Amino acid sequence: MLRTRAALPFLFFTALSVSVRAADEFVITEFIASGSELRDEDGERVDWIEVYNRASVPLDLNGWSLSDDAADLRRWTFPERTVPGGGFVVVFASGKNRLGAELHTDFRLAVGGEYLALVSPDGRLTSEFAPAYPVQEAGLSYGDFMHVRETVLFDDGAAARFLVPTAADAALNWRGRSGGFRRQCVE
Repeated sequence: MLRTRAALPFLFFTALSVSVRAADEFVITEFIASGSELRDEDGERVDWIEVYNRASVPLDLNGWSLSDDAADLRRWTFPERTVPGGGFVVVFASGKNRLGAELHTDFRLAVGGEYLALVSPDGRLTSEFAPAYPVQEAGLSYGDFMHVRETVLFDDGAAARFLVPTAADAALNWRGRSGGFRRQCVE
């Protein structure tokens, strides 16, 4: 049976090196370490980290910390910042160390991979990419699935045609019916 999982386009998700405990209120859901399209207040494209409030009620991030150093879990500490239940906050990992309307850590994320953690005020690791997240690709975010919707496209044993894109396929009109499909069977 072929199944597909719906996720946001252009995002790379894996759970190979991320640790998240179910009872934690805040978790890191994704980050980007290279090629961000998101601009900060200075107009610069910088790394960012997205933190999600898993609770159904607003919670304050005051006293929570982000770190890229396992030996210094309090590397950068959040100021008072209320996040709605089910809401997100984006923190720029720019090295600018700002605590204003936009939050900026005092560190940047390494494209080659490094340690990354979110730590509660009482010292619990609520999200940890350890010993390091993998090498990052420019323009792709990295994170963990939050919501997965599984859809059965066709039953086991059914014949199907599918497209396996190559670099040469980049110019195809993906919305049109100009061809591009290879006749292959799924076994």
